[in-house]
Amino acid sequence: MIKKSAFTLPFPITGTTWGTPTAGGPAGNYIDYEIHGSGDVPTSVTLYDNRVSPHTQIASYMFTTSSPNVYTATGMKSVTTITAIQLHVNSAYSNGYLVEVIGL
Repeated sequence: MIKKSAFTLPFPITGTTWGTPTAGGPAGNYIDYEIHGSGDVPTSVTLYDNRVSPHTQIASYMFTTSSPNVYTATGMKSVTTITAIQLHVNSAYSNGYLVEVIGL
């Protein structure tokens, strides 16, 4: 019998992306993200303006399943230059996931 091991992601997943917290703002790597979840399923992503210290929270957005192992958070276009953030979950990736920022 082959026993499948539990696959978990290292939540929270953090990073910085190109974009601005407001439309028409100066271009640059001004948005930090923090993805929360449990096991291998993300639940939300929180965006931060990193131009100030401490970083100012912009907003949080919930993930929905857009296809098997692909989770999408939308709604941030009204307050950032980002349209959506996708998390692709696959054990074939070296760290188990790929973060895709859409609409920059």
